[in-house]
Amino acid sequence: DNVQEAISLSSQTLGSWFMAHAPDLLDARQELHLTEVLRKPVEGRQGNQFEFFVLDFAEALMTNSSMWQTVCDYLAWCPTCGESALQIFLSHLPITMQEDKTTMQALEVASKHNLPVCAAQLCRAIGMHRWQQGQLGAAEVWLRR
Repeated sequence: DNVQEAISLSSQTLGSWFMAHAPDLLDARQELHLTEVLRKPVEGRQGNQFEFFVLDFAEALMTNSSMWQTVCDYLAWCPTCGESALQIFLSHLPITMQEDKTTMQALEVASKHNLPVCAAQLCRAIGMHRWQQGQLGAAEVWLRR
């Protein structure tokens, strides 16, 4: 299929940002056939090609620690795999070594996307870290959240 070949070539040459945003760009130009191809389910995977490209772009952003909130936005957009990917990503943030501002931002993301189990895990991790540092008052506050 020529359309699939064009998508594959575009993916290789234009990069992950372009591919993550290609359906939006095609929608704006009313390229319905190409948009439909990108939104078709991918055989053997969850989601469609568009979601796959968004996940790929989010993964590329993960290498830059200052982009973690942007990564969360892209993961949250993904209708099929986004929630579980976002939970995994948030649970692996290295927030225990950072200031409380980053922790609060991560908790806001978890709350915004209705991930209470993830928020509880974050609070538990911070509480245990504070406990290990001898900050018993701060540990109690985090562990009671």
